[in-house]
Amino acid sequence: MFNFDICCNNSNIIEYNIMHEPKPLALSNEMTECIERLLWYVPNINSKQSSKHELIENHLYDEFTFNFILEKIGMSTCDIHWVDSEIDYTTVAYFERKICVNCQKLILQKNKSDSKTTTLLRHIRNSIAHGRFTVCNDILIGFDMYEKNKNKKEIPTEEVFTGIIKIRPNSLLEALRLLDHGITREKLISHAFTKVGYTVTAIHNIKFGDLNICKYGRNYTIEIKMVKSKNRFLTEPMIELLIEERQRYINKNSSKLILMIDDSCLTIKAKKILQDSNILILDMKSIEQLLTGIDVLEKI
Repeated sequence: MFNFDICCNNSNIIEYNIMHEPKPLALSNEMTECIERLLWYVPNINSKQSSKHELIENHLYDEFTFNFILEKIGMSTCDIHWVDSEIDYTTVAYFERKICVNCQKLILQKNKSDSKTTTLLRHIRNSIAHGRFTVCNDILIGFDMYEKNKNKKEIPTEEVFTGIIKIRPNSLLEALRLLDHGITREKLISHAFTKVGYTVTAIHNIKFGDLNICKYGRNYTIEIKMVKSKNRFLTEPMIELLIEERQRYINKNSSKLILMIDDSCLTIKAKKILQDSNILILDMKSIEQLLTGIDVLEKI
């Protein structure tokens, strides 16, 4: 397993039994909620209760989203091993019956059509749904597998493992909640502009602007206004305030103003007012172009 650490340098090994005794599994209220959410409610899994999440589903965001989750739950790429086929039984045996509770590990078979985050959530959901999991301290240990040749009497049934999950579920859920937070959008936009060569600086301690970006002497201030509701519009008073604040701040330096916003939140009249005031409008499609290496500001 190249560049994969199967355990940490501070091992704390405890024995466990995948069979739930007593039944139901004795869990804290917090852990019970974690298991329920991972089973039914996390985005992009095969559940009627599950919603779609653009940052999880879209492959263009895959690198950013998965690395963001790893950072928030305290894992690195050395804690994850991706496999193209089934997991060998020697590896499965290492995690059966005893685990280290001081580290988190993931061994996952990846479906090419799924993003890394979707793959992770699907394997976790499957291990919980089929009862192939338990909880040791605050660690969920789970196995995603299926039975090969189950209905063929002449061929012995074989267990095929496609996922091994050893993770702190409460940290994972907190990371997923943060994906809906404005700070995450700011990090995504920073990541996208950095990919095409901009120097990005977060703006602190002032009331206007979220990011400054610079490339080849071209300076921009980015104001992020991502509105979740498609029925909510940026009103004319809000636009007038934005223009007023822009004149106060932008005139003090050589920056142009970029408004990052969901295009559906702007009426035709609002767009014209912003454009007449020399304010550039970018939406998430612009971020997707940046992530593919296209500098959307180069020809503006």
